Amino acid sequence: MPKHLKQKGLAAIYTMHSIQGFAFSLIGIFIPIYLLTIGYSVAQVLIYFIVYYGLVAAFSFLAIFIASRIGLERTILCRFPFTFTYLILLYLLPQYAIPLFLIAVFAGLECALYWIPLHILFARNTQSESVGSSTGKLFAFPQIASIAGPFLGGLIAAVLGFPYLIGLVSIVMLFSVLPLLNLGLKKEPAALTGPAGLSRQLANWGRSLYRDFRGLLPAKTSFRFDLGEGAKLFKKHPKFFFAEIFDNMGEEAEAIIWPIFIFLSLASIATVGAAGSLLAFGSIIFTLMIGKISDKVNKKTLIKMGALLLLTVWAARYFTHADVAILVTTVLAGFFMVLLLVPYTSLVYDAAKKDRTAEYFVFREIPVFIGRALILSVALLLVANLELSFLIAGAAYLYFLIF
Repeated sequence: MPKHLKQKGLAAIYTMHSIQGFAFSLIGIFIPIYLLTIGYSVAQVLIYFIVYYGLVAAFSFLAIFIASRIGLERTILCRFPFTFTYLILLYLLPQYAIPLFLIAVFAGLECALYWIPLHILFARNTQSESVGSSTGKLFAFPQIASIAGPFLGGLIAAVLGFPYLIGLVSIVMLFSVLPLLNLGLKKEPAALTGPAGLSRQLANWGRSLYRDFRGLLPAKTSFRFDLGEGAKLFKKHPKFFFAEIFDNMGEEAEAIIWPIFIFLSLASIATVGAAGSLLAFGSIIFTLMIGKISDKVNKKTLIKMGALLLLTVWAARYFTHADVAILVTTVLAGFFMVLLLVPYTSLVYDAAKKDRTAEYFVFREIPVFIGRALILSVALLLVANLELSFLIAGAAYLYFLIF
């Protein structure tokens, strides 16, 4: 693919992913808290997320099957009915006895239909010599867009209630469609600037979509998916698949177990939101910087530094539960996760580009699920003493010292 087309593709991906990031930053960190506030136990919440991540892994195979027939961009568009159904079910949950498994089904479908095509599109549109910088932007731009999201979401949930928050997320999600449509345009549109130009562009998109949806997006993305070849990747890249297990143990502890702990300790939705915003703030500029640095220095050195520092953060969280310590370690975790994740993810995308990209990212969901299920199962067993799971989350990063 020509370089200028790759740059155009990356710009559309960054914009779409940033809007998506802002939308879910409003609510993502609060989903476990929401379930707790409407009467579910910590154990039930943890089981819900184990089921959800298992379904994401399973539906990844369905997502690639769909993408191989209708194209990557259209597959992402297909997720929206499931996204809105998922949000509506969350909205209705306090009034109706909706099985959490059903909610997990729609959540898993929408997640798989988004992330699998996104990974493949991003890998195809990056240049090997700048994959670290590009990965840094993929991490940082959504963080910039969503820095105030958790705090704003916490404020809305605390003052107006979760139903209003869910409604706002649904509206914002609609806007993430626009860059995706631009990504799939067959012809280069004329330059349009200013409010009038934006209005004309939106009108053009609307007319194109109305006339011929198939003319707006590529008819079919050119790639093959081979189940047998995908299975061979476990033998070809064992260190990456083990790394996914241990990395996702730490990430999931940060995303699910830590917010639950903050809420149970401080009994404040707003504080959970503030912690989420601090996490984003602590990593934005650092993410862009590490992305550029990782293209020039040994990525594994940065990964080892990040792993050692994250181990230290989780140990500190176990030994101190003061309010200030909670917020400080949240900021530090934002920095240190970037130090590990940006160079590590750059290596992942680079390996996928040199191999079978579609198979790589689908089969990658298996160790991702294993890692998430392991740490959530540990938390489930230690639900009466949740802090002990912090030590397990920190110990998971020891693997990266020998990566």
